[in-house]
Amino acid sequence: MGRYMPKDVVAAVIINKPDGKQERFVLKDQDELRIGREESNDILISESGVSRFHATLSASTNGVVLSDLASLNGTFVNGVKLSGMRDVSSTDKVQIGATKIRLELTTEGASPESRSSRARAMTAQMRPISVSVLVLRLVPKVSDDELSEQVRAVTDSWIASVKEVIEEFDGIVDKKLGASIVALWIGDDPKNQALRAIRACQRTQERTAAELPDFQAQGAIASGLGLRGAPNDTAFQDGAVRGVDVHSVDSAGARHLNIVGDPINIAFQIAELHSQTEASVLLDKQTGIHIKSTLDLASIGEVDGFDDPLFTVSSHPSFCR
Repeated sequence: MGRYMPKDVVAAVIINKPDGKQERFVLKDQDELRIGREESNDILISESGVSRFHATLSASTNGVVLSDLASLNGTFVNGVKLSGMRDVSSTDKVQIGATKIRLELTTEGASPESRSSRARAMTAQMRPISVSVLVLRLVPKVSDDELSEQVRAVTDSWIASVKEVIEEFDGIVDKKLGASIVALWIGDDPKNQALRAIRACQRTQERTAAELPDFQAQGAIASGLGLRGAPNDTAFQDGAVRGVDVHSVDSAGARHLNIVGDPINIAFQIAELHSQTEASVLLDKQTGIHIKSTLDLASIGEVDGFDDPLFTVSSHPSFCR
């Protein structure tokens, strides 16, 4: 291989950036590397065509599994778009955006059937789940340098208040990103989950208006499908919560790992579009489909940078706790 690697190392991961720079990472047994545009990823790819949470590389003694997290523009292996998961070897060429990735496995001695057993096991134990993602961001009502500085001073108290609201409406606080917070509603009732996300957004906006009159809370909500692992699946029990991998406990106390790819990427994309509209909350098409029979929606139409139509809410779901 050209480089010595310790016995517990499964593979070296070589990242070739479009500017010619190269990065090298090491995958040990049971390690996972997360790839995407968000800074919390292990492998950061700062390209506009790369999703914030794009893909993962997972290692075991059987080899390495590449998983696409329902990214918007896809992950490609040997020129073919990846759907879900597959095992990868030293001969495979992986591409995400304009970045090329190759692996140097410490051994290729195992049969393809053995090397793919982890991918098959992971896929077999995953099932689709409904997800609604809410991204909330605190911003000044008017463009003012002094107010922009004040955002930092009030962020911690605002985040604490938002967390209370999210938990009141049975959401999961996923992560904090500066003056933004990400929340998830995961389960088998897409309509109710979307309604709770909307009500949590509106309650946060009401609190913000009362407590911080110079600021506003902008909301973006996207809905779609994620994947849920089998309860207490040992393959997932040491996974870190990092925006795309979310542990939850069901009513029976069983622990699941939920992989949320596409909805969270879309919610982040929508959150960047507030400057093109006066709406305080933006909903993607799928969220609109879920709740259109219950709430009055107003169409935003198409905006630059997003292909599908967007909606906002013109009535409050007051029946929802």
